[in-house]
Amino acid sequence: MSMGCERIQAAGYGQAAGVCEQAAGRGQDADERAALAFTDLTFFRGAQPVIANLSYEVRGGRLTCLVGRNGCGKSTLLGLAGGMLRPQSGTVRLLGREIAALGERERARELAVLAQGHTAPAMRVRELVALGRYPYRGDGDIAADEEAVEGALGITGLAGLADVWVDRLSGGQRQRAHIALAVAQETPVLLMDEPTTYLDAAGCHEVLRLARQLAHAGRTVLAVVHDLDLALRYADEIAVMDDGRIACSGTPAAVLAQGVLQELFGVRIRTFEDGDEAGYLLFPR
Repeated sequence: MSMGCERIQAAGYGQAAGVCEQAAGRGQDADERAALAFTDLTFFRGAQPVIANLSYEVRGGRLTCLVGRNGCGKSTLLGLAGGMLRPQSGTVRLLGREIAALGERERARELAVLAQGHTAPAMRVRELVALGRYPYRGDGDIAADEEAVEGALGITGLAGLADVWVDRLSGGQRQRAHIALAVAQETPVLLMDEPTTYLDAAGCHEVLRLARQLAHAGRTVLAVVHDLDLALRYADEIAVMDDGRIACSGTPAAVLAQGVLQELFGVRIRTFEDGDEAGYLLFPR
């Protein structure tokens, strides 16, 4: 993990962010092959740089939550990670291979994307989840497809709702159905862009808990999360983004201890415990 963050308390956030970001790109005790690796990444919208010389590695088998203020480039980074956007310079590597060199179907077997804002298609849950098998169409292994769909329904707790129309689901159930679609895709890497948007409190915890379970079962999950309490509760690693760069990264406890989140968001964060669980209260400064 990036522990250049430890200088923040001594130097102040504004000065130390650059040091922290450099450390984030250099050495994170990463796995021998990072699931996702961004190297010197730059992306412009018009004349404005949205991502600026960003380097960062996402380690395998973890839930990494990407946090930062609105407009800092989080969703853009996920677009670059998924190959939906192309950088002006720098590279994105997926499981050691440059993502720009992968064909659409090949990429879809390695990486699934849960995008923001889902419509309710006119189909049943099982039919929606089965769409996750599109990268394998033509393989002729119908049994494998059916097993993947049933497994995804089971993992997401939707087996009992498989024949329900999607538009009759609650917001949390509908989000789980789209996660099940991504699970059925059977990719080692999953990107989630604001997966808790429009969900109630219980639904938010439900989705983040599921994301963590998927990661701990072997997938790599990179999720944009706005709610700092949820990110701190469920992430294995937090990457703090500011002004198109990764300002700091590390375990939730390490990042919290450095004061980066407090300084960046202008809040005071207090930790409380309930049994074996920790929660976080945010107060304006």
